[in-house]
Amino acid sequence: MTSLPRSVRIGLAIVAVGVLAALALQLREPEVAFDPPERDGARVHDPDDVVDAAAVTARLEELEATADVDVVAVLWEDEQASQGQAFRGGQELLEAWDADAALSAVAIPGGFADAQAGRRYFGVEGDRFVIERDLRERIVDDVVPEPAADDDWTGAFLAAIDALADDLAQGEDR
Repeated sequence: MTSLPRSVRIGLAIVAVGVLAALALQLREPEVAFDPPERDGARVHDPDDVVDAAAVTARLEELEATADVDVVAVLWEDEQASQGQAFRGGQELLEAWDADAALSAVAIPGGFADAQAGRRYFGVEGDRFVIERDLRERIVDDVVPEPAADDDWTGAFLAAIDALADDLAQGEDR
């Protein structure tokens, strides 16, 4: 069996790398479907008015006053709603608004108003030293689902903020 000339082997390797790169691009997660506005002191980005922004903002301000943690919140609708989208949306707002942590929720269009509509996801992102993984999971898996099941997204965000505040207060006592 004869081996292929070196130039052919290099050409085949380049083609293989190109095919792998094209496949990787197709497998990547979709982009977040919102552009964070300038912060200008805002704590909540909710373009569809899903939550009582004044109530969520007040609770976030209380949290910052007592725990010195800047937490922001974002909600948006997207046909591509997924847990990954909730994560990326929180990260995007976190970076754009230079905050310590972000609470995020994403749903398919109409999903916030109807629990039966389908895909709705909540995320907690931020500095791992402020929000430990077990707390993130407890908020997403245990705290938020009950009010969210009743389509009470204001309640879901307030419960998540309270869970953060309780955990941070316990951390100070340790």
